[in-house]
Amino acid sequence: MLPCTLAASLAFMLPVATPPNAIVFSFGGLKVLDMARAGFLLNIIGVLVITLAINSWSIPIFNLHSFPSWAQSTNTTAHCLPSLANTTMPSP
Repeated sequence: MLPCTLAASLAFMLPVATPPNAIVFSFGGLKVLDMARAGFLLNIIGVLVITLAINSWSIPIFNLHSFPSWAQSTNTTAHCLPSLANTTMPSP
């Protein structure tokens, strides 16, 4: 979810995407097409940087190389055994 959250905050293409975009667009010097053209390149660069950053820094930051101790259990197969009797159907 972290890459999606970061990528959603990088919406630079439209005037309503960020408050600074709305302020600049309100002065009337830019068209929507101008902002979309420049914003498209910024969006592509942002997605590439976020992808590279998350894939390279997430392992040391979030300690992903070790299995968490709270997720380990001593016996996980005891809950997987089928029940001995079927109690939903009456016997013949």
